[in-house]
Amino acid sequence: MNRSMTIAIPTYKRFSFLEKTLPKYLLLQEVQEIIIGDETGEDIDIILKQPWGSNPKFTFLRNKERMGAYHNKLNVLKHVKTEWVALIDSDNEVSSEYFQPLFNYWTLNGSNPKYVYLPADIKSIDIRNPNDIPSYRIRHFENRIVDKSGWNQLRREQNADYALNMGNCVFHKDAHLYMPDSIQKDVMVECKLVNKLLLMANFSLVFVPKMTYNHIAHNGSHYLQNQGSMINFNSSYNWTI
Repeated sequence: MNRSMTIAIPTYKRFSFLEKTLPKYLLLQEVQEIIIGDETGEDIDIILKQPWGSNPKFTFLRNKERMGAYHNKLNVLKHVKTEWVALIDSDNEVSSEYFQPLFNYWTLNGSNPKYVYLPADIKSIDIRNPNDIPSYRIRHFENRIVDKSGWNQLRREQNADYALNMGNCVFHKDAHLYMPDSIQKDVMVECKLVNKLLLMANFSLVFVPKMTYNHIAHNGSHYLQNQGSMINFNSSYNWTI
C-alpha cells in the first residue's frame, strides 16, 4: 500500500503561524513533501530566510494574483506528486496524531482513492481566550462512511456544518480532477461545497477514529472576517443531493 504523503498549505499572510508549524512538519516521518501555495509570496519570502527554509521537502508556489481560498487550495492539490495529500489550513496544526490513526485505519480497512479522510476529533485552541470551552464536537461521527445517499441526513446532525467545512482532510492525489475549475471567490464554505460535489462524483467521506488536529481560533481568521458572506452563501445555496 502506497502511503506517501504531502502536506499542502494554502496561505495568505500567515507566517506567524507557519513559523511554529513548518519546522515540526519537516520532522514528520509520515510526510515526504510540503507544498506552500502563497497568495502574495510574502510568506514564502520570509520562510526562505529561515535556517530551515531551504529544506528539500518544500515546494513553493507563488500565485501571480490573489486566487481566493478555493482556487488557492485547488492549485496546491494540482501540484501533488505523492499518492496522498493532507490539505491543512495555514493557521491550524497537525502532528503524528493526525497521520498515525489514518495509517492504522488503512492497515485495518485498506485505502480507497475515492474516499476523503476526515479527522473525527479536534483539539480547539482559542488564543483569544485559552480557557474557553469549544462549542463544537465531532467525535460522534467517528467511523462513519458517508456517501451521497447519506449526505442529506448528515447535514442535519449536530455540528455537521463544522465537520463538513473544516478543510483539514486527506485526499488522493487525483481527487482534484473531480473538483470544479472555478467557484465563486471566497464563499468561505468551499470545503463543504467540494465535499458535496465529490459525493455527487461517487466519493465517500470517512471520519477516522482518533485522527485529530489543533484548531486555532484567533481574531485574524479569514472566516471570521468574511463571516457575512459565508452565512449568506450557506443559507442561500441548495445543499441537497
